Amino acid sequence: MVKSVIETLDSDDASAIEAAKSLFSNSKIDGQLAFIKANFNSVTHGITSVQEKDANLESSLSLVKKVASDLKNVGGDVGKNVSKKVESVLDKNPGYRILCHISQVLTGESFDTSCIEEELTATDVVHFKYAPIVSTDVERSFSKYKTVLPDNRRSLTFENLHMLIVTYCNNSE
Repeated sequence: MVKSVIETLDSDDASAIEAAKSLFSNSKIDGQLAFIKANFNSVTHGITSVQEKDANLESSLSLVKKVASDLKNVGGDVGKNVSKKVESVLDKNPGYRILCHISQVLTGESFDTSCIEEELTATDVVHFKYAPIVSTDVERSFSKYKTVLPDNRRSLTFENLHMLIVTYCNNSE
């Protein structure tokens, strides 16, 4: 279906159209797309799921671990390379490791906080229960902050600003 749409486009209109037509003329493209859909569908589902609002830390990290596990089961060189890359990215991410340790504390799996490099109090750790592991929630909050604090609204008291931010962030719309 996508191929038939691309074929109707004029290659002279954009170099991207010409490149897309060239890619779709490859006899292996259907097989490659089938391989991607069959083996990497969990990645798109995982990304969509971790971006959901109000997801707790444990469920978000479980999704990441499930996607990484699913990728280990993909066969062939492509599957091995993708799995190695995901594992490498997660291993090199110190924030991910810290969130995994915090999640273990919050779920009662471990009570040892010494492996958390940051100096966090028990109250600080509790606040991580709904910590986002992706920037989607952060971007949402910045959008809300822009509506709370536009250029013409600079005389708010801290208390009123605090109440407005809480109201906007807790709004379910």
